[in-house]
This record gives sequence, structure tokens and C-alpha cells, in this order.
Amino acid sequence: LAKKFEQENDVDKLKYDKDFCAITCGNKAEKVIYYTNPVAQDFFKLGLTAHTKEEAEKIRRRLLVEKELRDWAKKCKDPVDIGNIDQEKYYAQYETDCCKISTDGLYTYVVANVIFTDEIVLKQAIESIGQERLIRDYFGIDN
Repeated sequence: LAKKFEQENDVDKLKYDKDFCAITCGNKAEKVIYYTNPVAQDFFKLGLTAHTKEEAEKIRRRLLVEKELRDWAKKCKDPVDIGNIDQEKYYAQYETDCCKISTDGLYTYVVANVIFTDEIVLKQAIESIGQERLIRDYFGIDN
């Protein structure tokens, strides 16, 4: 997957006059803009780009869901301590056997870039954001 992601985001393959990027403003994924916009040119250097407006919209939706997950994770009583192997840590998981989001699936696909220390808060986040949005926008799975 890492190799595929690297190939799909190869800056040398971009056609600057036809490509798009998603931008954020004030912690919100705001809009999708063309490369010709001077603000967008810096984003192209970072690889936050897409070849079509639809792909850029997917990036924007993913950023929105990740922001919502991060906001929910801040509600946990304890901050995440990556070095503490005794601390319970939870994250949204996509259960590949039944095609749903859970916190403790057996057959799962995991992004794990937003970690929770309270499973109840994570379950509330999943309920608030919704299974469909998490599956489509966070995990990038089209059903």
C-alpha cells in the first residue's frame, strides 16, 4: 500500500494546469482549488494533490473526518502515551468480515492515526460521525 500511495502521489506525474488540491483554513477542510491558485502551489510541493476534482474532494472529506475523530479523542480523560505499553489504546477499525466499523474487530483494516484512551468516547465518535462516512471517507472504501 505504501508503494502504491507513493506512486499515486508522484509529483512528477502531475499536470499542474489540470490538477487540484484540498486546502484547510482554521482547522477546517475548506475547499478544492486548481494549481493555478498561488496558495495551491505550496500544497503541490507537499503532495496534497489530486488529478481530478473528485479525488481532491475525497481528500477534503477524509481531512474532515480525521478532524472530527481528533476532536473526539481530546475528550478522553487521559492523553495518549505511546511509550506506555500498559495504557489501553483504541482506534476505529474496519471489520473486513462484516463490513462495519468497530473498536475491537478480529478481521480488520486499521488506519490508527487517531488513537483514543477511552473506548466509550471512541464508540461515541463512531456513532456521531457515522459508519458510512468512516468507511467511505476515513478508510477510503467504496461499498
